[in-house]
Amino acid sequence: MKSEIAALLAGTELFADVGDEAHESLARVAIVRRFDKGEIIFHQGDAGDAMYVVAAGAVKVFVTSEDGDEMLLITLGPGDVFGELA
Repeated sequence: MKSEIAALLAGTELFADVGDEAHESLARVAIVRRFDKGEIIFHQGDAGDAMYVVAAGAVKVFVTSEDGDEMLLITLGPGDVFGELA
């Protein structure tokens, strides 16, 4: 499993150039989480304490207006990273 995580990290733009040893080190501390379709991963304004790499499926990043309308900002797929800027 950790080698799969290392390979996923190596395939990201953010970690592509750091080398295999760094990928393996990061994989050892990574926590694998699965989310159900439609599940909210975090809300705007939440504390930014994690970085996510999409392994499979898709993640919609959107903002919600005060009226409850959603505006889609981007859809992320396998190999995409988010939460790193928090």
